[in-house]
Amino acid sequence: MAALCAGNPPVFVCAGNCRYPYLCSAGPVRCGHLIVAQDESGTPVGFMGVQENRLEMLFLDPEVRGQGLGARLLCLGMEQYGVNELTVNEQNPAAAGFYRHMGFAVYRRSELDEQGGSYPILYMRRG
Repeated sequence: MAALCAGNPPVFVCAGNCRYPYLCSAGPVRCGHLIVAQDESGTPVGFMGVQENRLEMLFLDPEVRGQGLGARLLCLGMEQYGVNELTVNEQNPAAAGFYRHMGFAVYRRSELDEQGGSYPILYMRRG
């Protein structure tokens, strides 16, 4: 894990209350910290929302996937915000595999998502 999180700090537009609050306030998701990553030209390419010790969302532009930005964002969440829990849609095996790779393990499964939809959810914790 330490090797995944070492070096190459991500570049961020903002953290906490910032100019993109609508990303966290839309719908039922709450987050106390919003971190937006940008590329070299200043264009936002991903963001992460954290509430207490829980990762509420992590989204990347498809064009930057596979380049380590997701790992760098998650490492920042774990190191600076104490992230050790998250949920992931079971029907997204790439995301579930990424979180397993990052040290998270399933501790519970639900047939319904947190809004009652029929999307199985995996509850994961970092041990």
